[in-house]
Amino acid sequence: MTKERAYFEALTLREHGRLSPENVPEVYHFDRIMSVIGMRYLEPPHIILRKGLVAGIEYPLLAEHISDYMAKTLYHTSLLYHTTTEHKHNGELFYTVVYHLFFVIFDFSLVQ
Repeated sequence: MTKERAYFEALTLREHGRLSPENVPEVYHFDRIMSVIGMRYLEPPHIILRKGLVAGIEYPLLAEHISDYMAKTLYHTSLLYHTTTEHKHNGELFYTVVYHLFFVIFDFSLVQ
């Protein structure tokens, strides 16, 4: 992971954790110089969603969980929610949020 990606991962995880705490592990610490993200450990049986999907595991609540997560994070980071000034400021901070959202969703941990 590049230093830039680590920075945006930490920002995105913190913001999305604030908006949807039941779906995002808490970030305890981020060191930009060392590119270290300290976050809540999810004990097994939690696995990375991507690995479960590749293994053929079916998640009956996946659509409900992902749609809830996406509704909360996409709405609360959009122009529908923020003023133009706030959105422009946030856009400067999160200019790659769509790119990183993809990684957050597919690194999203779920219980089997």
